Amino acid sequence: MIKKIIWYLVLPLVVGLSIYLIFFNKKATPNNTETSNNTNQTETTNPDTQNEDTADSANDNEETIMPLTGFSTDEQTSGVASDAKFTIEEVTNTARTGYHEFVFSLSSTGTDDPYVVATYRSDLGVIRIDLNQIEKDSGGIGYQKAVAINNEGISQLYHNVSSDQTEELYDIGVSKSTPFTITTSKMSDGWDVIVGVQYPGEVSTENLDLGSTEFGKLGQTIMGVDATKGSTLASYTYGSNSGVLKFVWNVSSTDANPIPSVSAAYDAEHKLVVTFGSVKTDKVYLAVDGIALPGNLAMQTERAAEKSMYTFYGLTEDVDYKLSAGLSPNQVIVEIQL
Repeated sequence: MIKKIIWYLVLPLVVGLSIYLIFFNKKATPNNTETSNNTNQTETTNPDTQNEDTADSANDNEETIMPLTGFSTDEQTSGVASDAKFTIEEVTNTARTGYHEFVFSLSSTGTDDPYVVATYRSDLGVIRIDLNQIEKDSGGIGYQKAVAINNEGISQLYHNVSSDQTEELYDIGVSKSTPFTITTSKMSDGWDVIVGVQYPGEVSTENLDLGSTEFGKLGQTIMGVDATKGSTLASYTYGSNSGVLKFVWNVSSTDANPIPSVSAAYDAEHKLVVTFGSVKTDKVYLAVDGIALPGNLAMQTERAAEKSMYTFYGLTEDVDYKLSAGLSPNQVIVEIQL
């Protein structure tokens, strides 16, 4: 009897304890699962954020040109200024891994090294090579002529005109600022001035108006930027070759397009009038007003507000001409058949 009473007393306690343990364990499992899920979500989110930041940094790095060893965007010189005279015997260019190489082979009766300066000119979009004390250039590239490169953002090697008769200027067209290097090597028959220009990469010029590709007598127009974009006529050169007068304005702007809007047309007196309708700065018009040009031509200029007019006169009839533009170096060009 006593055993039955004890059993009846103990049994409810056992059953109650079992029920309590069952319910306690069921609550503990959801708590552990929820904590685990939260932790997993946090770990999944952080790597995604880090990947996005890394991708942005990678894109930034791709836009920045990392210089090759020995290359720099700073002005560089080779040699020391002297009275020695040099002749440019040959000019060559070769594609290398990561850069393009230009070699100016010089000869001299003296023993001094040639003095050469290389500078990036952002206003022209070129790396300018200034070879000093040159008495003769037999390199084969005529003045205002170019050798096309068209390789990964290097467009051409252009032989520019200098007012200093003892120097020769060569402009290497580049799509944007890029590192370069210059060295001089003594050879058995003279010196090799070696210029390496790192490839800057192509920049699209698809929507730029570069003017006419053919000669004609009718009016011609280039649609470019205006004074609000800082359009500037910075300097000029001119010359004649094979019966064609070539007059060049070196231009710049604060826009991605450096070419200003310009038009050209003959008036009733057979004068070719070139009009820059909206130019913020003109550093040329005063310098060339009244100058004599090849082919018995001359120039008259006029500047009013932001409008610049250049008139070529001396022709007895309308002749074929061409109005065009070029990049790297950035130029507006008028060519007149004499």
